[in-house]
Amino acid sequence: MKAVFVDGPYQGIEIDHNDMKLYCRQENAGNRFFIHVPPRDKWDAVRDNPDLLMQIPEFLVYELAFTKDGCELRFDESGDRLDEAKAQGQTGIHLPSPPLQTFICLPKYKAKPDATQPEKSFLVRDDKDREWYCILKVEAEHVESVESFMKLLKDFTQVFGNVSIQYCESTDDLPAKLADFLD
Repeated sequence: MKAVFVDGPYQGIEIDHNDMKLYCRQENAGNRFFIHVPPRDKWDAVRDNPDLLMQIPEFLVYELAFTKDGCELRFDESGDRLDEAKAQGQTGIHLPSPPLQTFICLPKYKAKPDATQPEKSFLVRDDKDREWYCILKVEAEHVESVESFMKLLKDFTQVFGNVSIQYCESTDDLPAKLADFLD
């Protein structure tokens, strides 16, 4: 899997997920994934000697995002997005404490014409009258790793465009929450 950097010093450069693992620090915050990239002037040195990664005091922060065109790494210059994700009190990909449930919601209204309803999903119409396929993510154990979760989301985004992850007490809350989803 490859991702392209959006904004910041690495603007427009494409990076492979293997290079992300080797030459960047990775961090999960809730259901969001961030990478800490060495400054541009240190990149070549880290590529030549990955052990130097542990000696770098400051990094550039990028958030991984899935779009219909693939993966993007969006520059978080101020660190506000990472701080916001951390403030939600969640680290790693896991379910919030009950009574909240996690739903992966796929915009049917943006799906490719030949898209079929995902297994175990149900249809929800949001408050803007858009249809969504929603899948209850019952147990965190279904997600073996960040990488497998990201692959699942990537597969969905190739068919459905964007994916929305919602935390709700019940399915009754989904229409209002999905109405806030920006296209």
